[in-house]
Amino acid sequence: MRKRAFVYLGIAILLSVLIVFTSTNSGAAHSEAGGRIIGWINTYIFNGRLSQNEQSSIVGIGAKLFGHFSLYLLTGLFSLLFVKELPQKGKNKYMGLISYGSLLSILGEVIQIFSQGRSPLFSDVLLDFSGFILIPLCRYILSFEKPQEGAR
Repeated sequence: MRKRAFVYLGIAILLSVLIVFTSTNSGAAHSEAGGRIIGWINTYIFNGRLSQNEQSSIVGIGAKLFGHFSLYLLTGLFSLLFVKELPQKGKNKYMGLISYGSLLSILGEVIQIFSQGRSPLFSDVLLDFSGFILIPLCRYILSFEKPQEGAR
């Protein structure tokens, strides 16, 4: 196995740890972080013109796109890069990738049961997993040979 496989694995593990860590944060901690970010956006991009409702909507969308989709997307990417470096052939290593993405998505939400002010949502599990599996799925779809013109 090449050295870069360990780099990919290390990055995937670090991202997974970040996912688990952010799942343990309380709802108040998430709201505080979102409040600081939207405050900056409102001040410097919108010159303070956003209403509280608009700010809350942007924070909600940002949390879903970053926390539930993009972070899992990056984790899925580096997990796929690691799996591609494994020497064995076959579908088992990709089944392991799918299983890992499923477990990580479920774990991220289950941990929220124990985090004050947070609650797990099945829709978030689906969003998390869709982020994780997007790049491996696209790679799988694009790996099929395209039929040659005139050949049937």
